Amino acid sequence: MPPVSGRAADSSVGGASATGIAVTVPERLAAETLNIPLRKYGRPEEVALAVEVLSSAFSDHMTGVNLPYDGGVTRAYYQERAACQRANAMRSKEADAANSTRSFSRN
Repeated sequence: MPPVSGRAADSSVGGASATGIAVTVPERLAAETLNIPLRKYGRPEEVALAVEVLSSAFSDHMTGVNLPYDGGVTRAYYQERAACQRANAMRSKEADAANSTRSFSRN
């Protein structure tokens, strides 16, 4: 398929930003930042800079980029998911080994 000329399909996925209710209720702000690996909300101007980079000449050679701007939440999710998958694979191997040992001991 030939490349589409002059088209870009990039996106920025923002996380929690220090706006609205988050700013007016300090207790909520403090509690919710515990779930963000960088331990802080993004500021609107920081999110705007990320979008500006994606729409500028700096990203002329980028296409199909999904830029998560969420203080590390996306990365933490995928790291946790990978750790769970590794643990499940290990348990499965151990179960297979235990089952194969049992079948040999009966003979």
